[in-house]
Amino acid sequence: MSRIMLRPITIALSCATAAAALAVTPTAAATPTDPIQLAACDFGRQLTTYDWAGYDDYDRRVLELSTGAFHDQFTASAPDRRAHATAAHTRSEAVTVECRTDVADVEHPQLVVTVEQSTRSDATLGLPRPQRSSMRVYLDNIDGRWLTERVEMLPPP
Repeated sequence: MSRIMLRPITIALSCATAAAALAVTPTAAATPTDPIQLAACDFGRQLTTYDWAGYDDYDRRVLELSTGAFHDQFTASAPDRRAHATAAHTRSEAVTVECRTDVADVEHPQLVVTVEQSTRSDATLGLPRPQRSSMRVYLDNIDGRWLTERVEMLPPP
C-alpha cells in the first residue's frame, strides 16, 4: 500500500520539478549575449518606452542609438510626435523585447525585434493597453557601436 502512495507522490514531484525547470528556461533563453542582438533589443526597448512628461529624454535616448536615414527621420518628426504624445498624455513601456537575427551580414545585419508594450493615455482613460509590434532593424557599426540605420514595421503575425 505504501508503494502505491509513493508512486503518485513521485510523479507529482517529477512533474513539479519539470514545471519549475520550464518556468526558468524562457528567462535564461530570452537574454541575448551577441552584441548585435543586444544593440537591437536595446533599441527596441528605447523606441517603445516613453513618457509625454519627459519626451526630451526619449528623443535623446533614441537618437543616441541611431544613425543615417532613421536618425534624420526621427529628428524631423520630433515636433509632431511630441505634440501628439503630450496632447494625449501618452506613456508607453516595453514589457518584453525579443530579438532574432534575420540576416547575419557582418557589415549590415538585419534583426527582427518584437516588443510587447503597455501604453496608457487619455484615450485609454489611463488604463494600460497591451500592444505587440514587430520591426526589422538594420544596424551599422559606427566607431565600434551598433546603431540603427533603418526600421521597417512588420505586419502583425
